[in-house]
Amino acid sequence: MEHRKNDLSILGFGCMRLPRKGTRIDMKETKREIGYAIAHGGELF
Repeated sequence: MEHRKNDLSILGFGCMRLPRKGTRIDMKETKREIGYAIAHGGELF
């Protein structure tokens, strides 16, 4: 993962629109997505 001068990742994961089931957040899918982001170098959420 590429980083900026302040050592932050240049790529972030937006959490404003997490997956939903009806009116509730789908935690299983959310954990999968965030886990994928972390495994691929995501550091900014």
